[in-house]
Amino acid sequence: MRHRLASLFLATLILALLFSTLNISPRLTQAQGAPELPDLIVTDVRLSGSQICYTLKNTGTGSVGSLKEPTIFWNALFIDNTQEPVKIEQVSLYLAPGGQAKEICFNYTWQMTQSQHTLMVCADWGQNKI
Repeated sequence: MRHRLASLFLATLILALLFSTLNISPRLTQAQGAPELPDLIVTDVRLSGSQICYTLKNTGTGSVGSLKEPTIFWNALFIDNTQEPVKIEQVSLYLAPGGQAKEICFNYTWQMTQSQHTLMVCADWGQNKI
């Protein structure tokens, strides 16, 4: 029995060394039937007149909603590193993988001053639906 355990241990050690020297690593594959998921990113934030506008892009492998039933979610606007958003707005849209939304603007009027400001938009704020 000890001889079999020693042989098994030695065979395992040899295989581990072989894989490490040949730089072979096992590949993890996505399980069949696993859902494709969307991933929204904000690609641009800009001032358009006195409104703050932005563009969303779906960089995921799944769609955001569908043509018949767009997904409803919330986006948040932060100005100058505030802890809480200055504005949260509901958005309803469909975005295929790789798709980009037209310009979306917050219903928020803002006057920029002479100093430098930081504008940040967070997609899918608070609910994490997407």
